[in-house]
Amino acid sequence: MEPDINAMREGGVFQTLLNSLTLSSTVQGKLLASLVIILLLWLALRFFLRLVFRRTEDTALRYQWQKTSSTLVFLAGVLVIGRIWFEFIGSLTTFFGLLSAGLAIALKDPLSNMAGWVFIVW
Repeated sequence: MEPDINAMREGGVFQTLLNSLTLSSTVQGKLLASLVIILLLWLALRFFLRLVFRRTEDTALRYQWQKTSSTLVFLAGVLVIGRIWFEFIGSLTTFFGLLSAGLAIALKDPLSNMAGWVFIVW
């Protein structure tokens, strides 16, 4: 691919690079939605942590809240942004939901026996 010398002279190298990086409107919409979601999740995390830091003095408890909330916000962001970019995640979520329901039904007796044992030992 040869560079267009006239375009380089008129708009410069940067303009030529921008012209070659055109994105479709769907990709632009997905990028914008992803950036908005990242911004909203970050703001929600900051607001929540500010609330936690005002109400607690214990540094270990603050650290625990910070790590837990950051992990949960990250996982939520991955799920929401993944749903935007990959359409098959909806069917994958349905599959895992049905799989976990099936396992819960199939393992009802062993799980209830284990819960009973834990209660007796406790």
